[in-house]
Amino acid sequence: MMHKFLTLGACAALSACGGSSDSNISEVGRAAATTYNEHVDGFFAVVDNSTPADLLEIADRTQVTQPSSLPVSGEASYRGVAYFEFTSIAEAETELLADMTLRADFSDATVSGRMENFISNRDESYAGTLSIEEGDIDRATDTSSQFTYIAGLEGTLTAPSGTQFASDAFIAGEFVGEDPDFVRGYVRGGLLEGARGESILLNDTLFVGERQ
Repeated sequence: MMHKFLTLGACAALSACGGSSDSNISEVGRAAATTYNEHVDGFFAVVDNSTPADLLEIADRTQVTQPSSLPVSGEASYRGVAYFEFTSIAEAETELLADMTLRADFSDATVSGRMENFISNRDESYAGTLSIEEGDIDRATDTSSQFTYIAGLEGTLTAPSGTQFASDAFIAGEFVGEDPDFVRGYVRGGLLEGARGESILLNDTLFVGERQ
């Protein structure tokens, strides 16, 4: 199991971009957003339909769900956002935000999902979807130093210029909250840029989602 360093450091970068929204995260509709700041505003959402709060802050301060206490049957669906940045040859320094859905199947101890509706800090839409391939939930992991689940991230994104970025990445995350109410974690690895497949590393990354 991968060792973790979960400080959600990209929070500061996101916080500088946008303020608080008055919509629940499940109703934000970032697919209709046309600018990067609209995506960021959607990231700061009302949680539990009542308390104006930053979803990231709540997920960050909520206690990690111990894997041994996770349900052994049933499913849970989470919706939120993913963020990562990279410096490429063709596109220079780029920040991307995307809608993220994640499904936990506690019966099979697996997670899967997708990231879509990518938009950059230059207000450009990136075509394509990244699939969160079925990953295993480790019920015996030590959450003080390791992630609860790891899953592959497959697919290709295409910039408006036509440059393609194939995923060479994966997600590593955990559940948080008593029920558990949230998921959080990182995107690790890199992207393969262009026809030559030049490898570029992902820098600051994170994902966070709320149970639906």
